[in-house]
Amino acid sequence: MNPADGDLIEIKEPFRPRGTMGATRPDSRNAMSLLETLSAEHRACDARFVEIEQAIHAGDRAAAQRAASAFTDATEAHFRYEENVLFPALESATPMAAGPVSVMRAEHTQMRELLAEIAPAIESGDDAMLGEVLDTLLLVMQQHNAKEENVLYPLADRALDAAVLVASKAGEADRWNR
Repeated sequence: MNPADGDLIEIKEPFRPRGTMGATRPDSRNAMSLLETLSAEHRACDARFVEIEQAIHAGDRAAAQRAASAFTDATEAHFRYEENVLFPALESATPMAAGPVSVMRAEHTQMRELLAEIAPAIESGDDAMLGEVLDTLLLVMQQHNAKEENVLYPLADRALDAAVLVASKAGEADRWNR
């Protein structure tokens, strides 16, 4: 194996989040992969994004604000899990992940800036500005999600103990979802 040729480095020891050393490994035959779990979150966020657009098209700015708030909350929860659990685990397990992870973090920052513009744009009634913000955010999200789903998540599924991380997503997500 030669990492310079794009080969993956084999991880001998499965990743276990801090505090789980010696814990038994969940039955990975029944566990969802990180790709499946986090891609499902992308689809859930996409559905909330559509709710914003539908409310705007219906002329219901109050519903648009509620949908924007729900979308922002769901997106932030997803980002927090990636930034606080997945990305550090991946960087620790395979140094070659540092570049892609750095790009994902930068894109999270870019999307957060756009998220912060949604509510004021709805409130202002400036549909042109709102359209620009939503169009830009949609484009960035689509490109970002494609990179994660086609590169980062499959890498994580190969390099990490996905069953443990998915279980931590289900069991410990509450502390990241605040």
